[in-house]
Amino acid sequence: MTRPMRSAAVLAAAALWLAGALLPPQAVPQPLSTLLPTTSSAIAAPADSPAEQSAASTPYTGRIVVSATALGAHSVQSADLDTDGRVDLIAAGREDGQIVWHRNLGGLRFTPRLLTVAPGTYMIVPADVNRDGKTDVVAVAVGTLAPSAASAEEVAPAANDGAVFWLKNNLPASATFTRQDIAGGLAYPVAVHVADIEGDGDPDVMVTTRDANQVLLFENGGSGDVPAFGSRIIDGGLSGAVSVYTGDLDGDGKLDIVAAGENGNQISWYRNNGARPAGFDRRFVRNGPVPDPALDYAKSVNTGDVDGDGDVDVIFGSEQENVIGWYENQNRGGAWVEHVLAADADHAKFVTSSDVDRDGDLDILAASSDNYTVEYFENDGNAAPTFTRRLITNTAVGARSVHAADFDSDGDIDIATASRDDNQVVLYVNNSIHRSAVLEGERIVTTYSQTRSVAAADIDDDGRPDIVSTSNNIVAWHRNLGGSPPSFASSVIDNSFQGGRWVTTGDLDGDGDIDVVAADRTTNRIVAYFNQLRQSGSVAFAAQVVTSDAMRVRDVNVADLDNDGDMDLYSATDGDNTIAWYENTDGSGRTFAKRIVTQSVDYPRSSFAADVDADGWLDLLSASAQDDSLTLFRQTSRGVFSQQTLFSLADGAQFVYADDIDGDNDIDLLLSSELDNTIAWFANRLRAGRGFERFVVSNTAAGVHAAITADMDGDGDKDIVGAIEYADKIVWYENGGGFTPTFTEHLISPFADVAHGVFAADLDTDGDIDVLSASRADGKVAWYENRGGQFGIAQSQPGGGSGNSRVLNAAVLSSRGRSGDPDLWLRGITLRFETRLGQRLSAGQASDLFSAVSIYRDNGDGQFNPAVDARLVTQTSFPLNNGEMTLDVPNAPTAAAAATRYFVVGERRNQLCNPDSIRVTVISNNRTAADGVSGVPLLGEYMRNLSDSGDPTQGRKPPIVINEIMADNLTTLVDPQEPQEYPDWFELYNTSEFFIDLGGTYLTDDAANLRQYRIPDGVVIAPFGYLVFIADGEPEQGPLHTSFSLSKDGETLVLYDVDARGNQVIDQISFESMAPDVSIGRSPVNSSQWTGLDAPTPGRYNQDIVASDFVYLPSITTPNACY
Repeated sequence: MTRPMRSAAVLAAAALWLAGALLPPQAVPQPLSTLLPTTSSAIAAPADSPAEQSAASTPYTGRIVVSATALGAHSVQSADLDTDGRVDLIAAGREDGQIVWHRNLGGLRFTPRLLTVAPGTYMIVPADVNRDGKTDVVAVAVGTLAPSAASAEEVAPAANDGAVFWLKNNLPASATFTRQDIAGGLAYPVAVHVADIEGDGDPDVMVTTRDANQVLLFENGGSGDVPAFGSRIIDGGLSGAVSVYTGDLDGDGKLDIVAAGENGNQISWYRNNGARPAGFDRRFVRNGPVPDPALDYAKSVNTGDVDGDGDVDVIFGSEQENVIGWYENQNRGGAWVEHVLAADADHAKFVTSSDVDRDGDLDILAASSDNYTVEYFENDGNAAPTFTRRLITNTAVGARSVHAADFDSDGDIDIATASRDDNQVVLYVNNSIHRSAVLEGERIVTTYSQTRSVAAADIDDDGRPDIVSTSNNIVAWHRNLGGSPPSFASSVIDNSFQGGRWVTTGDLDGDGDIDVVAADRTTNRIVAYFNQLRQSGSVAFAAQVVTSDAMRVRDVNVADLDNDGDMDLYSATDGDNTIAWYENTDGSGRTFAKRIVTQSVDYPRSSFAADVDADGWLDLLSASAQDDSLTLFRQTSRGVFSQQTLFSLADGAQFVYADDIDGDNDIDLLLSSELDNTIAWFANRLRAGRGFERFVVSNTAAGVHAAITADMDGDGDKDIVGAIEYADKIVWYENGGGFTPTFTEHLISPFADVAHGVFAADLDTDGDIDVLSASRADGKVAWYENRGGQFGIAQSQPGGGSGNSRVLNAAVLSSRGRSGDPDLWLRGITLRFETRLGQRLSAGQASDLFSAVSIYRDNGDGQFNPAVDARLVTQTSFPLNNGEMTLDVPNAPTAAAAATRYFVVGERRNQLCNPDSIRVTVISNNRTAADGVSGVPLLGEYMRNLSDSGDPTQGRKPPIVINEIMADNLTTLVDPQEPQEYPDWFELYNTSEFFIDLGGTYLTDDAANLRQYRIPDGVVIAPFGYLVFIADGEPEQGPLHTSFSLSKDGETLVLYDVDARGNQVIDQISFESMAPDVSIGRSPVNSSQWTGLDAPTPGRYNQDIVASDFVYLPSITTPNACY
């Protein structure tokens, strides 16, 4: 069903209101005409203001004045108030009391709408107060202004006419936000925060009153469109209470309250005991020393896991101490260690946190009023982090607030500021060059029998995502041990399963740690495994059967379906055609009550929960294979669902998922159907009264088993990741953006044998999304590291040249930026010199071979010609360090999304050395390229961070293929160790021009045992060489004898990489039954295809005809005097 159309009059009124700027003309925003670097605002800074510092080291090169008439601009926030998919800006002014919604029209254009006027508005926070699916605005206003003791102005007596209230969002039915008072008569309420303190699903409101020294909690009653609030004093003695925030400081699953008092220089935290109503125990993060009465100290607090260790730290600004810093949480709030980041932040007013540079850790942002500064402190992500101070602006006169959000929907973080003394709200646009996603290196965690499902969550609460999996018999936890890339330690949670199908995670008992839930199809059980981390201090699991009548259960998932603040379960069971949910009746997960949603979908394979109609209630979705249907179950009130078939032509509907795929801020649907090989998405047009519109992502996804969404390339839109069962592939489909995006397929792995499950998470905590997979036939739990970057380098050694000049490397430098991104500047090329054996050259050896090396920029024809290609730099010395040196290049530009070819040319000194025997490789690092506008160093593909190098061979599998197999050898090849025997054999081939050490790689024909035969150290395969292995099960006869034999009835042979590279599949081949003395191999015509070979050729070039004779020609070689 679709929603009935609203009256034309109401829609027209709303459209007219949204289109117009209804503030007085002087309040209209004044956007700059360009996003290129500009001069400061037209408002002059005082004569004693500091000079504008260089912002060249930040990507914030675009500046837009959203408003220059926000009198006493004091608070800035963001939210999508009109649910159009764009992040709007909300600002409040202390002097004029205006709360203004600056509606984002796209293209960084904003139009203002006055929401209300409340004298002395100090702070605003967006929140869905009444849980109707629309974002409201919560605010505090002090009433009569009374400056603090530190002000040079005359201090007025407090009038106690402050208020806390919320503005109810009535869109789209009405063009108003309605003020709803929570409390009045407050003594200077200067800070507000919103969070579900009671754990009942309703957002509660916290306020600090400066002049009454209070921390107040207003508990949301939760009922009705305008809920009532109960008032409690959490602390009545925090002198000069000026800031409040929340965080689970002790890690017990309950939000604690943190507050700052400026008069006593105190930061208090109030431990939540989890009762209803909650009780609080006051403790201190900072307790003095008490400053001079004329000074204000502890001014602003925020929380976040700054050091990435899994607990919540406290971030602070101390106003006239001029300090910005953070307190490291030790022993879950038992002790606090202060770290000062700046001691010259003149009147630090506000702090917050965000992953500004999107590298997976929290950076700290701050606004300081008296030096007009907004800045951020860039976290390097180490266990003991260090910070680099980055200036955004020092012309925000009276800077009072800073906020981070993606206002232009490009995937990176922009910064909004409010400055009180110049009345400005300004947006600083992040013009970073975007990055790619590169996922090609499989890393195997472990193998079980018939692995089917994987997920990721931080089970041990150490700040690193762990992996959980379910296979036919085993539910397992794979602990993330850290490292770059991380390694994993596997442990069994349960080995009693008989038909494991699904695994997921969530905090079912509300104790602050992550529990595990799994489904066993054969025994009809859903089992919860309660993590005992909070109870015992270490991870252990207590199993509890949720139900044993989930008939042939297909999946189980976690969500708060009844909006009561605890986690429920829901599932699809194909044995009784049921979609059901399991109500967590006591909030502790000890008792679940089964609620049937439907028993009329035919063979449901999966389920998913999302608020599809944006009414504040989670709806349910199912994919059912026998009726080929995608079905929506709208939850209209608690536990009441209305069933609607959305699509009934999905042949073998297999998997359903939901996310905002087109970026319009509503929930779209994603459906995978196995039998028609189709992944399709359904655009949500409910707001327009048009239901759902179907678009095909792929109709060649052979036997697709699952597809989910994730922003793989960090561009702000949702890409799709799929497990393609029949093709044994893991793939991702790049979202091209726009209202009806197109998708481009990228292969992640062709070696997921019967690909079954897929998941996306930042496993290595580097800020981009990695992929996990479960594959049934080979039993693998695997993950794929995302090693994308802002630029890529493709290189080859074409040879050629003229005279003594020799092209040592042809490197194509590609910008991964999108249209509108800055140019990339090439600043340096790092070269590595080595022999074909991989031995690095010394400076003396390189000087003996070459008199000079030069970098040329190709003129565009792809051929080296010194007469027309521009020479950028020449170096005649070779200061090699471990075989490497860097040539500085004078800022050679490449446009966004474009590519430039460069030639590395050596001048030969040693005429007897064939340069083809020397390999020169371009290595990317933080000296390679920079943003052409900001000068910020760029991250290259395969670089894990800016301190890393992008060695193109680092972590990548060696270029070895399985080339030929004979599984029933009767007369073809005799065992060289046992001349009377004719064992099975297979052949490996080196496709490169370099020697490759195979020591430590693995060969196996057993899917459950990837380490069946370890190739001994010292086994080397020559360039373009062949290596024949005897598969006789007798490894004691030599390093080329494997510990297994081949089956003539057919099986799978796999070559796995070394442990250090994650045991990725180097090559794999599945073959059918084979006739005696017949081999199969790669076709001599097309090496990607396998064929039967009439003439077996162990150790030689494959041929599909029998040679009648061989002719041996003389060999002519050139003397080679290379190292």
